[in-house]
Amino acid sequence: MPPATPTPDLRTKVRQLFADGFGDLVHALEHVAEEHLQSAVARTFELADESLDVAFHLSDWREDAAALLAISLAPDHFTPEEVEECLTAFLIHAPNHVLAAANLAGLPATDIFNTTRR
Repeated sequence: MPPATPTPDLRTKVRQLFADGFGDLVHALEHVAEEHLQSAVARTFELADESLDVAFHLSDWREDAAALLAISLAPDHFTPEEVEECLTAFLIHAPNHVLAAANLAGLPATDIFNTTRR
């Protein structure tokens, strides 16, 4: 099984693809929880103390999401091994953060697709 987080080479490739398309905006992938996201969370969910934690959990996996998007938009730039690494990293990292953010925001998640393995 590939590593839980993308290797530096894969991150570099993804960042370069985003830099080619978005220029300096690629640096937004480096930030974890910006003030504007924290403010939006606080306002939307009427949270004070938890807003930073929710913002963190909504943003910590952005590089995983960026890699998944890059592979979807430019599949010819990635080897089959890199695609596997990206998929594994995303599925290991992102769901736990989304679950934590939902719980902290008072929107506990449920398995509406009933996919939990028994």
